[in-house]
Amino acid sequence: MENKTILIGGCSYSESQKKFGYRKYDPNKDWIPWTDLLDKEFGNNNTIINVAKGSAGQSTIVSLLTKKLFELNFKVDKVIVQWSSHYRMFGEKEENLLENIHSQGIELLSQKGIDVFTNEYYDKLNQLGYDIVFNSLLQIFLFKNLLKSKGIDYTFFWGWTENTIDLSEYSFLLSEIYDSKFLRYKSTSGKLDGGMHDYANQVLGEDNSEVECGHPNSEAHKVFYNDIIKPILFG
Repeated sequence: MENKTILIGGCSYSESQKKFGYRKYDPNKDWIPWTDLLDKEFGNNNTIINVAKGSAGQSTIVSLLTKKLFELNFKVDKVIVQWSSHYRMFGEKEENLLENIHSQGIELLSQKGIDVFTNEYYDKLNQLGYDIVFNSLLQIFLFKNLLKSKGIDYTFFWGWTENTIDLSEYSFLLSEIYDSKFLRYKSTSGKLDGGMHDYANQVLGEDNSEVECGHPNSEAHKVFYNDIIKPILFG
């Protein structure tokens, strides 16, 4: 592969870790992401642009990618996107509360000492949870159609499985998003709703695929890069 321009988006699962090179590498805490492996092997003869950013949700991912596409006048050979958590609508901290509201309900939150939400707002909060996931998927749908309108090849995949969400409510939108270019893997539920972390778990085992903070470790990234990313680029 030579003289190609590849644009990459995602969250910390795909963010370059080169900026942490000043400290001693600890395999239990640090990882070499698949994006850095790609850049190391093919960056000299190609233009690899990685705008993935830690804690980014779909809105941030799409915003960074779209801005870069305009800067490049849409002259890109391939776009690879690792999609993130649906709950990262506002920022890293808000997602924890929003996820609890959507998946656990007000009653359980009250048991945890969070009683600022009364039953009066129950339906509104459920609607908020629905809207957050809907708009997350809508970002993917719109970005996919932008790429198609510009004739740009793409590959999508999830970073991990959102086990707390019943996505059957969004089947009308997922049917438009999922295609042969959206890679999916079996999750612990047995459904094809898993991402790169789920794939690594299948190959390496759940006990061998993570660093202490829960991110995929270097071996997981290496497996995903060699098994999935390289065949896509050379297939």
